Amino acid sequence: MNLELYGRYHPLIRSVLLKSSKEGKYQFEITEYPFPKLPIKVQYCARVLENSIGVHYEIVGLPLHHVEFQYKIINNNDAEMQVHLDLQISGLPFIRGILAHKILKAQKELMDNIEKGSCH
Repeated sequence: MNLELYGRYHPLIRSVLLKSSKEGKYQFEITEYPFPKLPIKVQYCARVLENSIGVHYEIVGLPLHHVEFQYKIINNNDAEMQVHLDLQISGLPFIRGILAHKILKAQKELMDNIEKGSCH
């Protein structure tokens, strides 16, 4: 599990600090700039659990909202894999929509960055 490397490819994440690690469960402190043109910094905690089908993330510390997502990784062959994302957001409907849009857009950019091999 290398969330530090993930953070280098993620378009909004600027720092990742491992806070704890125990038996396949990790807790990280994340610093993100959700609006690249504005100096707004958001810090939150990510609980990460690796399992047999992928990686499960739980975002903790966003006021009035709870975010979880699961990457399901399917290896097709040695040269190709599929990554499925299951996203769950609870909270205020208007903010849920904004969060969903930001998260899905960032995930697409993340995958594009990984494919191109470009990180910040």
